[in-house]
Amino acid sequence: MKPKVKVGRVTLEMADPTFGYGTSHTAHVPVSNPTPESFVYDLILYLALTEGGARVAEAAISFALAGGASATKDVTVTMPGASGGPYHVYIDVSVAGVVIARYIATDTVNVEVTPEIDIGPIVWD
Repeated sequence: MKPKVKVGRVTLEMADPTFGYGTSHTAHVPVSNPTPESFVYDLILYLALTEGGARVAEAAISFALAGGASATKDVTVTMPGASGGPYHVYIDVSVAGVVIARYIATDTVNVEVTPEIDIGPIVWD
């Protein structure tokens, strides 16, 4: 039997997904197995600065899901620190190394890079 999975609307810890760079946050990913067989799935959630662009942050989990079962899987990802701005959210689900589903979130994640500076210690001659 060919493995399948359905990914529902991904929700985050907050209604307005604006995070500080370098912070970790959890996405709640509803998944269901519409087949009668159990499968082990690998799920990768990743962020890209441009639509379809390079991955700038990612997190992966593996899980088993019985036939006909549904669950919500939590995926914790660390926000990128390279540049701020809205990031597109993607999820790839694979079985045995073959991608069987791709989810593209309609909402973006905003990462704020606030000004910081480290000072000291002062060295005198």
